[in-house]
Amino acid sequence: MKKVLLTLLAMVFLSVGAFAAGITVSGTAERMVQPDLAYIELGVETRGDTAQSAVAQNAEIMSRVMQQLQAACIAKEDLATSAFSLSPQYHYPKGEAPVLTGYLASNLLRITLRGEDLGRIGEVIDITTEAGVNKVQNIIFTVEKSQELELELLAEAVKNGKKKAQIMAQAADVKLGKLLDLSNSYASVLPLRMNVREDFAVMKAAASTPIQPGEIKISAQVNLQYDLGN
Repeated sequence: MKKVLLTLLAMVFLSVGAFAAGITVSGTAERMVQPDLAYIELGVETRGDTAQSAVAQNAEIMSRVMQQLQAACIAKEDLATSAFSLSPQYHYPKGEAPVLTGYLASNLLRITLRGEDLGRIGEVIDITTEAGVNKVQNIIFTVEKSQELELELLAEAVKNGKKKAQIMAQAADVKLGKLLDLSNSYASVLPLRMNVREDFAVMKAAASTPIQPGEIKISAQVNLQYDLGN
């Protein structure tokens, strides 16, 4: 008799636990927006017999690039060095020791364009290649107020999740109770990246051609858990 009683109690506890679990849903929201911010990553590579020679050539060209950009009304604060490297170059004769042939200096510049200036991407590439740039790495499109947009999408995701829970409760003929748990799964802006490092010759030839980035996706997801009402 005691065993039967314990079994019944266990079944009751399990039922209560399942009931207490309530309804768990995920809420999502998504929006497509036009970018208003662009980063152009381009650079200068120079070779020299000595490290000093490679670096000096590089500095001269990069200085000219910066001057031309500022002359074209690109603000100094929108120009930033993102990477610099200096590496020895070797020739590898078959069966012999490597032979030092010189040095390679690489200087990567990040240019920031905002708002209406996004239409100047082709012009900027044209200016910089004429000044000596020989490496275009990436063009990245995003939005300046990304955090504000992410918060808006999070709010929409919560509303959508609540609506989903209400529909599920109604379909199951139960009352939706209070919110037990709310967690943020993710909220992100997915930048649009154009990788042009392999197409520098084509990019240079068509530098003045307008570049249309398309739209950027912003998305958010939250998880909600509701109690069931009486």
